[in-house]
Amino acid sequence: MKIKLCTIVSLILCAAVSAGCGKSGQQEPTATAAASVSAETAEADAEKRDSVYKVLVTDQLGNPVSGAKVQFCNDEMCLFSVTGTDGIAEFETDEGQGYEVHLFKVPENYESDATVYPAPEKYGTVTITAYLKDDAADITDTRSPEED
Repeated sequence: MKIKLCTIVSLILCAAVSAGCGKSGQQEPTATAAASVSAETAEADAEKRDSVYKVLVTDQLGNPVSGAKVQFCNDEMCLFSVTGTDGIAEFETDEGQGYEVHLFKVPENYESDATVYPAPEKYGTVTITAYLKDDAADITDTRSPEED
């Protein structure tokens, strides 16, 4: 009798454990759901890229200037950024705060003036030219033909 009772209890426990295994009522992500999440992420990334002020620093031929230190200020604060190889410095801040932009420091073979450039009220790009010094070696256009 004890063996039968143990066998019955074991079978009941096995059945209970087996019933709890497998899917727990949650659906597996589908390809459509994954694509939707991916599209939302891409949209958020694009919106973030569009939610910045950009300052493009070029030389007199339109070539990007890497390593220029840019100052982005309003009456309450100043932000600094350094241009990358694409000549762009980015500033993540609120729109429409009366920002002004100027070159704080340029690479050794460039000159800049003290011009203060107004930033657009809405997110956008300000382009500033840094001039190669007269004694700088050969000035060549490094842009690709499509950029003209």
